[in-house]
Amino acid sequence: MTQIRYDKNMEQFDLSQKSNEQISVIVVDDSDFTRKNIIRFLQSKSFNVVADFNHPKAALEYLAAHNTHIALVDVVMPDISGIELTQKICSNISRTKVILMSSLVQERIVLESIAAGALDFLPKPINEQHLEDSILRIMKDS
Repeated sequence: MTQIRYDKNMEQFDLSQKSNEQISVIVVDDSDFTRKNIIRFLQSKSFNVVADFNHPKAALEYLAAHNTHIALVDVVMPDISGIELTQKICSNISRTKVILMSSLVQERIVLESIAAGALDFLPKPINEQHLEDSILRIMKDS
């Protein structure tokens, strides 16, 4: 397993010292089935899943109050789209990095996701290896 260490003094990750447990993740998806499957996978890889939400407003409130490294966000959700949520996270909570995911894999949506500030876009159904690789790449580049 790839190892990660967070050094608060250097504000970056060293891919050699500690485990994925150092990476805090929230999952935001209105589908209970999808959310639970993603959480199960992340926990099997020892990522620190600190919260999950079926509503974007609750996720935004949580992120405003808690330091979280990664937010996995579905594009299609009630009230606020994942793209709108990403814009709010990136403009107000810059410490949290966003990965958007959707079964709607259209060029326009992918481009809007990146423009909103997402650092990656993963098509659904989620390829678990791509998800793990994406999180590790983002943390390494942070």
